[in-house]
Amino acid sequence: MKKLLLIIVFVFPFIIYSQFKIDTLNSEGSFSKVYDIKLSKEQLHQKALEWIAINFKDSNEVIKLNTKEKVIAKGYFDIDIISNGYKFKQKVYSIIEVAFKESKYKLDFHTFIIETSIQGKIIKTPYNQSLACLNRDSYISFLKQVINVNPTNGLVSDKKIRKTYTKILNSPKLIDEYMEKGLIFEKQYTTQIKNNVEGLAEHMFSYISKKSKDDW
Repeated sequence: MKKLLLIIVFVFPFIIYSQFKIDTLNSEGSFSKVYDIKLSKEQLHQKALEWIAINFKDSNEVIKLNTKEKVIAKGYFDIDIISNGYKFKQKVYSIIEVAFKESKYKLDFHTFIIETSIQGKIIKTPYNQSLACLNRDSYISFLKQVINVNPTNGLVSDKKIRKTYTKILNSPKLIDEYMEKGLIFEKQYTTQIKNNVEGLAEHMFSYISKKSKDDW
């Protein structure tokens, strides 16, 4: 299993699930696709704004950039994660970029942040930390980072964080064990993020493609 994982990482540094792509060397996940629709640039722009306003709450807060060429927004969707036999919900925030040209638009999702609420504390974790376990070097770099930056928002003491992850770093066996545990969560996150993003992308395409009914 471990040998196969290393072969996949170093021979195929990009893992592609349909339009959802994972860069295993840089521990990044993203979606990018170009859609051809016979509408003007202005029409595509307007319909994309409508879709964002309908599908995300507080659209004024969601939209970060709005020009004739591009719209950048920030939205989220919910996922269910199973841990120790319990299922709990998390929010996954993402940057959404829509660029426009005549008769086509390009849609990108990237910079996924996972938000968890534990004991009244909000913990935000970049999705790429979950991908670190796909590459041993990336995972070791992640462990070193965790020692210096407490990712639990004070839920666990700095001292305990440093002690735990220093112990893992000093044991090749523990590194392998924690990487395998990480793969279980990575699969859950990747599968659900991929499915949600591709579902949103197709929903946007259907909305933009649909003929407007302005003759009311």
